[in-house]
Amino acid sequence: MMANFIIFFSFIALLHFLYEGILLPLVHMRLRNKFFKLRDELRRERIDNPKECKLEVFSYLDDGIGRFINNLPHLTPSAQARAYSELGSNKELRKATEKRLDMIQSSESEQAKKIFREVNSAVEMALIANVGIWFIYLVPIALLCLCFSRLAQLAKDLVAMPPKSADQVLQHAY
Repeated sequence: MMANFIIFFSFIALLHFLYEGILLPLVHMRLRNKFFKLRDELRRERIDNPKECKLEVFSYLDDGIGRFINNLPHLTPSAQARAYSELGSNKELRKATEKRLDMIQSSESEQAKKIFREVNSAVEMALIANVGIWFIYLVPIALLCLCFSRLAQLAKDLVAMPPKSADQVLQHAY
C-alpha cells in the first residue's frame, strides 16, 4: 500500500516537473513571441496610419503588450484575484480602465482593435497555462470527494434496502 502511494506521488512529481520545467517555458516562449509580433504589427500600424491609430490608443496597447511580455509567469490565479479586487474596490482605477477600453474599442483603426483582441486571447492562454499544473493536484481531490459523496449515498441505500436484497448484495461482497 505504501509503495503505491510512493509510486503515485513520484508520478505526480514527474508530471509537475515536466509541465513546469519543460512544457510551460515553451508555452511562455511561444506567447512572448506572439506578443513581440503583435507589438511589431501595432507599431507598423501606427507608422502606416497615424490618423486612424491615435497616439493614445497606440500607447495604451503598446504599454499593455510590454507589460505582458515581462510578466507572463506572473499571470496566476492570485494575480487575477488581486486585479478583480482592486478593480472592484478602486473606483478611480475602474473608471480609468473603462475609459481606456472605450478608447481602444472605439478606435478608427480596425488593425489596432484586431491586435487588442489577439492580445486578450494570448493573455487568456497565459492564465490558463499558468494554472495548468494545478489540475494534477485537483483531479485526485475531486475524485476522492466524488467517491466519498457516492459512498455516503451508498451507505444510505444499504441502510434503507430491503433486508433480503441487502443480504444478497453483502454476501457477494466477500
